[in-house]
Amino acid sequence: MGQLYDEIFAEYRDFPRKIRAGEPFCQQPETLEHRPKSFKKMARAGNSARATPQGKKSAPTNAPGGLYYLGANPASRPEEHILILRDLLQRLPLQTRVETLMYANGNDFTRIASLLISLAPFRLAGFEALAAAITYTWDQQRRSDDLAFSFFRISAAYGVHPLQAVGSQVRILVERGQYDRAEALLLEVFARTSPPPADLCWYFLSLEQQLMRSPVRQIQALQYFVQQYPADQRLGQAWQKIGDLYGNILEDYQKALAAYVKAEQQGMRVPQLPT
Repeated sequence: MGQLYDEIFAEYRDFPRKIRAGEPFCQQPETLEHRPKSFKKMARAGNSARATPQGKKSAPTNAPGGLYYLGANPASRPEEHILILRDLLQRLPLQTRVETLMYANGNDFTRIASLLISLAPFRLAGFEALAAAITYTWDQQRRSDDLAFSFFRISAAYGVHPLQAVGSQVRILVERGQYDRAEALLLEVFARTSPPPADLCWYFLSLEQQLMRSPVRQIQALQYFVQQYPADQRLGQAWQKIGDLYGNILEDYQKALAAYVKAEQQGMRVPQLPT
């Protein structure tokens, strides 16, 4: 396998020198007739690679030739290696880019995400489904480390909806207890998105309570929620929170009673109301 990939990527081994010298190395348009034949050979090799006992394809961490660049850790590689990786991926047909990158990195989302972060400024096509899969998997796993946060910050470059990416970032900040940062991020989104998605708005309401913002400010946010999302399943909870703020803190019992009645109409059990 090593000899095969050395042969495949021999034409690109002079890239580092060319980059340092400022020489062009990727001027050909990305069309089938201009793609090096070696990439077809690489794709075939990836398809026929020997599987691991778990049935997953993997490449050694010291993979030779082009796989060295496709599987390198960008945090420890100079910028020229990222440029080489970009060029290699650009020359691949769109339908083989994901498979090749996954093979070179042993199907490891952690390593792949690191590479995608470094490649984000180039907005390479063909990785939309992969970025969506990483986003879904890490959200389900509730992954909240620095790598996940950095990936969610750039995931929109690969087709992940910007508001979904924001939701993932807010989740991480909340789980870390960084409520102020989460609030600031949501306020920034709300300033340019009206109305925001109901889930993000509900996140914001929880943050306002956690940060012990003034009851008037919390009530205003809750009233915005019930006005903008009258069919939301959390409507009753919002009215009950409004009632609690009026009754327990502001001591405006008439407004509290009105809010509790609306909460009960939404199916909430309200202890403050007589049975």
